[in-house]
Amino acid sequence: MQKRNKARNPFVAVVTFIKEVFAELSKVVTPTKRELISYTTVVLVFVALMMLFVFGLDALSAWIMANLFGNGVVLN
Repeated sequence: MQKRNKARNPFVAVVTFIKEVFAELSKVVTPTKRELISYTTVVLVFVALMMLFVFGLDALSAWIMANLFGNGVVLN
């Protein structure tokens, strides 16, 4: 019965949560400078490729719409 009342106490739950957060944070590994530069480069290249892909889809759909409906800018 004592254990059940202790588990329902919100203050005990908060303290337990904070202890678990610090335990998990101690497992975090900070990347080295080389790893950080590598990860950043990969992300920037991926974002640039996605921007080109979306731009290509946008230009293609604009060209199709211009040719279908006959108004607007026609790309050659």
